[in-house]
Amino acid sequence: MNNLFSGQPLTVHQFHFRASAGEAVTQQMLFLKEAFADIGIGGKIFAVERKNLTQGKVEKWSLDSAWDCDLLLVHHSQGNPSLSSIQSLEVPQAVVYHSLPPETFYAHDLELKSNIVLGRRQLSIFRKTAIQAFGVSALTVMELEQAGFKNPRLLPLLNLDASVAEESLSDGNEPKNLLFVGKLAPHKHQALLIQTFYHLKPSLPDHSKLFLVGTGDPLYTKYLRLLIRQLGLSQSVILTGKVTETDLKSYYSLADAFIGLSAHEGFCIPLVEAMKFGVPVFYRPLSGAKDTMAGAGIELLSENPIEIAAVIKTFLSAQPALKAVLKQQKKRLHTLSLVQNKLVAQKEILNLCSHLRPGRTVTTKSIHPHAIQPTV
Repeated sequence: MNNLFSGQPLTVHQFHFRASAGEAVTQQMLFLKEAFADIGIGGKIFAVERKNLTQGKVEKWSLDSAWDCDLLLVHHSQGNPSLSSIQSLEVPQAVVYHSLPPETFYAHDLELKSNIVLGRRQLSIFRKTAIQAFGVSALTVMELEQAGFKNPRLLPLLNLDASVAEESLSDGNEPKNLLFVGKLAPHKHQALLIQTFYHLKPSLPDHSKLFLVGTGDPLYTKYLRLLIRQLGLSQSVILTGKVTETDLKSYYSLADAFIGLSAHEGFCIPLVEAMKFGVPVFYRPLSGAKDTMAGAGIELLSENPIEIAAVIKTFLSAQPALKAVLKQQKKRLHTLSLVQNKLVAQKEILNLCSHLRPGRTVTTKSIHPHAIQPTV
């Protein structure tokens, strides 16, 4: 498709201080680059720190290579040591804000704790310098409003296809596979999930397992392994470490339930992935998870592992209830797909760029009419 602006094609670069394979901010930058390319907008992705990335996907940041753009999207989460250098670049800049967990969870990691604190402090700088502020979820848009940003907008994290895999609820006597996908981190509360499984296991069929898919905080991961051994769950609770996309799909396909006990999420893509695979979702209705699920799935209102285990046990043994949950999740996916898609991303950037090129004409007739931002 040709660029929707007449004249010189648009160029939109993106920056985040850190980029790594499978990490949410990096995934969004790659998604946006592809979405922009579909309508003829060029651009590159830059990072100072790069890890486990296919060569060419993310380039090393330098002022010399990033000046030639109409717009620079600065993705912001943890503290950015390069912020002053970036803001010295004389190109229009917009901030894309990704929510941060409370620093109180990271008393054991002073460097990470200070990065989180710095990230919150630096966010206020963008009020003066950014021509537009974007959040990646309902929660982050609200946080931007609370921080004093005027008219923050939603910039999607992914292109969400609302189709759902055919549901396949296992027989009550078959072993159960319980799943969590995400970074191993204190605010994700995997320790509480392991304790919950300990109390749930006696009521599950033999050989049932809990899979924790992901990597993360080394010290917290060490603590989780110790907890697993202390509770005698070494054969039942599996820390998979980093997995391939193919393996990740297999874990979702085999899962009988997705259980998320996180105290903080910005959006939580794994909740959406679980719903797409037709997996019943149990979650704590806090922060971004509450906004993402919007009442779909099964809310867990307790922090007591015995009480959480009782709720999960009740639903896993009641297939009619699980079918009703899956029907509800399917509706939620459809609603989310109206705002989390590439058409919304294209429309937001084209609208912004129309103000950067006075006298130019922008045509949005090829943007889908449903790419409007409804309330979610």
